[in-house]
Amino acid sequence: MSKKHLCISFLIAALLPWLLFSESLHDSVSRLISRAGSIFSGNNVERLAAQSQTDLIKIKGGSFNFGKFDTEFGDQRYAQQIFNYVLEPREVSIDDFAMAKYQITYSDYAIYTQANAKEPIEVTDIKQKELKEERVPVQLTWQEAQSYCQWLGKESGKKMDLPTEQQWEYAARNRGQFILYPTDSGIVEPGRNVPQDTDKERTDSALQYKMMPVGMFPPNPLGIYDLASNGWEWTRDVYKEWTNNDKYKDDRVVRSQSIGESGGAPTVSRIRDNKNDRNTARCVMAL
Repeated sequence: MSKKHLCISFLIAALLPWLLFSESLHDSVSRLISRAGSIFSGNNVERLAAQSQTDLIKIKGGSFNFGKFDTEFGDQRYAQQIFNYVLEPREVSIDDFAMAKYQITYSDYAIYTQANAKEPIEVTDIKQKELKEERVPVQLTWQEAQSYCQWLGKESGKKMDLPTEQQWEYAARNRGQFILYPTDSGIVEPGRNVPQDTDKERTDSALQYKMMPVGMFPPNPLGIYDLASNGWEWTRDVYKEWTNNDKYKDDRVVRSQSIGESGGAPTVSRIRDNKNDRNTARCVMAL
């Protein structure tokens, strides 16, 4: 060993106890690591905010008949005649808005929890350890989903939230047209525009079904993905049935369908779920 290397070795040996046990050095190193983590987190937030704006689909508003329409329309037919709590049609008007082309994913939500010093979702809901994949929709309570969208809007300098039920249906029906299913063709074609049952089966855990990564199948004509088949989606609205009452004050409207169901959800199908249960979500932005 050269004299130079020998001197360096002796120096490191002499300083090692101080390096290991100096409280002031520990504090300095901790601050450095914390600062580096903050920078990393900040960069991720900036990238997420920028990407979220890129992934928004602008939708021109208008009037449409919101609610159930005939089970036959032209040459199309509903694949299933089962409708959950569907509303009788009523004409409503929608202002211009933009909707996220993808559902909120685990990787999106991980950036949010890190930036806001929150527990990771797989800690607060242990079941999600087996669901978690970066590009798979995250399962959130209604408040978690709304808080995420509003935070994302704040980081983007925009007003963002969960979609209203009417916004969701208007987008799913390609600006309120009489479209039976929110797919690229208006019908369900398992294996081409919605998953086959075998795509969703799990062999690696006790969970019966798995979520599909976002964007695997063609979007609807507006360019929005997975409206038909990748889990129930939260909307902003308290569940009601045209009449104003407090019967369902703790329930929110969810759209699309459970991942365990076959085929795809009709554009008018709706259901209620307690706001503390977990579903997928996507954000909208006011224009």
